[in-house]
Amino acid sequence: MDVNNYPMSYNTHDSIESDDKNLLDPILKQIHKGGLIDSLLGCTYGQALDDAYGLSTEFEDRITVAIMYPDNT
Repeated sequence: MDVNNYPMSYNTHDSIESDDKNLLDPILKQIHKGGLIDSLLGCTYGQALDDAYGLSTEFEDRITVAIMYPDNT
């Protein structure tokens, strides 16, 4: 992809033309009966829980984690 052909270019992976439509507008305007909101909340809560659980061992190696948590808890 040659980003020089686009009027606005942020980096090689994210380019936008001035006449591009917002891709989220059709999704958000559709009636989902709570499905979209539930999916967004599930994604947000899942990410928060993943960060909370992984924070204590994020930069540790397996041996250190095994010593710190001998009961796998």
